[in-house]
Amino acid sequence: MIGINAANQDPVRKAFPEQFAAFAQFRKKHPEALLGVHSRIQTRQGVDLQRLAADLGILGSVIFADQFAVASGMMGAADLAKWYGVLDVLSNASYGEGFGLPVIEAQACGTPVVTTGFSAMIEVTGAGWCVVGDPYYNRGHNGWWMRPSVQAIAAAYESAYEEAASMREDARKFALRYDADRVLKEHWVPVLRDLLGEAGDAGGAAPAAIPAGAGA
Repeated sequence: MIGINAANQDPVRKAFPEQFAAFAQFRKKHPEALLGVHSRIQTRQGVDLQRLAADLGILGSVIFADQFAVASGMMGAADLAKWYGVLDVLSNASYGEGFGLPVIEAQACGTPVVTTGFSAMIEVTGAGWCVVGDPYYNRGHNGWWMRPSVQAIAAAYESAYEEAASMREDARKFALRYDADRVLKEHWVPVLRDLLGEAGDAGGAAPAAIPAGAGA
């Protein structure tokens, strides 16, 4: 069971065509495989995911999330955690991520991940596979993304088929590095202390302690 959790609001960045095509390759060897997609099936700015699946001959193997629940926000954190939990691997091989929250969410639920070896995905992939790709210039951002290789994604799915079950505990342990309380204590508090100290140096004595709620 492979899953994709991504907003379908861009025709390129989330790499739905590449990941669907990789799944189509993978399914030829493993016809029992399923692809769970937590996203809007069709949006004005995105990809027609149902048509894409039909074009690739995988429509019968794709399970789309309840569209009303997705659109209305009725699928809560507990529901999403259950969804992550039934996956063998989460596929987030996009063109680029500022952070990639689903990658951490999946690992927090013990699910390994497949990502692109580019941008923030390199940092947040602890238990899983980073795939290769080709440079892709985005003129709207005036910057470089990376188009993930369909063949590399399919190969990562194959590796996950063999190894993902043994990686669940490692995935969970890695995700705990991003626990909110830990991030606040180890990263935000030192930064806030430095900032407040600088403010104190510029305009008077620095406060003796970080104010309550300063990390909110």
